[in-house]
Amino acid sequence: MHTLILLFLASLLLSSCGSKQRNIFIFPEKETLVLHKLDFPVVKGIRVQKTELGNLITWRPIDAQTNTYNGHPCTFIGYNVYRLARASVIPRRPVNKKALVTTSLLDTRNKSQAQQAFYLVRAVFKIDDQTIEGPVSRISSNI
Repeated sequence: MHTLILLFLASLLLSSCGSKQRNIFIFPEKETLVLHKLDFPVVKGIRVQKTELGNLITWRPIDAQTNTYNGHPCTFIGYNVYRLARASVIPRRPVNKKALVTTSLLDTRNKSQAQQAFYLVRAVFKIDDQTIEGPVSRISSNI
C-alpha cells in the first residue's frame, strides 16, 4: 500500500516537473496598419476673404474616390481647418469641432480687420478604427 502511494506521488511529481503547458489555440496576431499622411490627397485652392462677419475660408474639394488603403476600407469624413497664430506653428486642435463636409468655413473669431490670420486645411479619413488627417495644405492668410 505504501508502495502504491509512493509510486503515485512520484508519478505526479515527475509528470509536472519541468513540463511547460502548451497552448493548443493559436490566434493570429492582430495586424497593425501603418498609415502615412502623404498617401492621402492634399487640399488645394485655399482662399481667405475678409468679411464683416469674420474670415471666410474656402477651398476646392478633394478627389475622395479611393475606397481602400492597402486593402483596408477607407472613408472620407471631411475637412479640418486650422487657424495659425504665426505662419510656422500649427495648433493641435482645428477651428471646427467636427470634420466639415462643406468646402468653406466662416471664422467669426477674427472679426478685426487689422488682425492678420493664417489658415490651412487638412482632409480627414477613417480607416478601420483609426482617424487620420491628410497632408497639410498651403497656408493662406487674410491679407
